Amino acid sequence: MGISPLDLRIGFIEEVASSLELLLANPYIGEAIGDRYRHLPLHRYPYFLIYEVDTAAKLISIVSVFHQRQEPGKWRDRVQENPAVYQLAA
Repeated sequence: MGISPLDLRIGFIEEVASSLELLLANPYIGEAIGDRYRHLPLHRYPYFLIYEVDTAAKLISIVSVFHQRQEPGKWRDRVQENPAVYQLAA
């Protein structure tokens, strides 16, 4: 018996949450994409978290959860949407 779709979704959500915790403690750990954005690959899934760091406001904005096999740069179309914003660790 294989892994259920529910287990895969839960695992993905747990991986994203773990990566967010890492980013909140170490906001510059992801590789820079140009002057404004950074990306951090998830460990167990073929996705990147694309994010922006605002050190003055102590915030991280997640602008995309992007599959690594999609067309590079396609995530930029999603930047106009409202990003998920997280408070940086003190």
